[in-house]
Amino acid sequence: MIEESSERLRRTMLVVVLPVLTVAGIIGPIAARWSELPDPMAVGWDGNGAARTALSPGGFLAVQAVVAALAVAGFVVAGLGRRVTPIYRGTAAVVAVAVAPSFALVSIFTVEVNRGADDWAEVEDPSWWLWTATAVVATLVGLVAVGWLVRGLFRTPTPPLEEQPTAGLDMAAATDVAWYSQATSGWPMLLAVPMTLIGVAWTVGALFGMTDSVGLGGALGVLVGLSLIIGGLAALAFSTILVSIDRRGLTVNYGMLPWPRSHVDLDAIESAHAIEVKPMEHGGWGYRGSRKVFGKAAVVIRGGEGIRLGLKDGNEFVVTVDDADRGAGVINDLRAAAAS
Repeated sequence: MIEESSERLRRTMLVVVLPVLTVAGIIGPIAARWSELPDPMAVGWDGNGAARTALSPGGFLAVQAVVAALAVAGFVVAGLGRRVTPIYRGTAAVVAVAVAPSFALVSIFTVEVNRGADDWAEVEDPSWWLWTATAVVATLVGLVAVGWLVRGLFRTPTPPLEEQPTAGLDMAAATDVAWYSQATSGWPMLLAVPMTLIGVAWTVGALFGMTDSVGLGGALGVLVGLSLIIGGLAALAFSTILVSIDRRGLTVNYGMLPWPRSHVDLDAIESAHAIEVKPMEHGGWGYRGSRKVFGKAAVVIRGGEGIRLGLKDGNEFVVTVDDADRGAGVINDLRAAAAS
């Protein structure tokens, strides 16, 4: 009964409270100061704080209203979309909470700097970096809060496998066996290389004032460049995953990076199966889901063979990897050895 009440409260937060706060935060500041806004009003600034872009108050309101509607839709889908795959519901919640606080701050900031101005071109924004930092912090806090809110809310029971766990390799007496394999995918590499190179070029250009003409100079330009570099390195990491199995359990390393990594203790594993992984059944490619939030997680960088771990707490973990039959067999042998 307590769990049902808690779930009902969290769904109410997602479907009612957060949408109301979203609309109030994004639309409220514009409506409250409507009569004090110039027409047109400044809505974009360069790295030096000089106004570069303008919209009518109505146009700005329309843009923010669309954003607010998308955020509200995300919260509603997360709270009520029972026919939607749990991973997509979780993604909707994350996107909504990433959008809502940052665009609420955009509304507050834009309205405040435009209040009482006679000419939009004279509206300066010397503290844009402070607003940007505040938006980032607010978004991170919101993600943590919603992560707690939806924890366990999207769990779906994992149907029991009809087949038996993958047969072992007759190593039941061995406890020091280790197995290593990997999985590779070409498309992240195709994305990573140009993204990283563009990021480096953009960062250098911003440092030497070469990107000022497009309104992305100074610190903002450097931030854009660094974001591209980080995104490129992340894509590079997902071009190859390394999977190791030993008496400690199963560990997934992403590319050559020592961190982050995914690990499942051997003691937590109930069974291991070699399966055929279909990316869309897990919500697409990349790290999908969450064992804590959804009760299941998957590391998917390609379709094809992989290992599915059934865990003792009812959760599951899936990873795409070459030679999955042998890997699953090693896990089952190590489990048998540990139990003997």
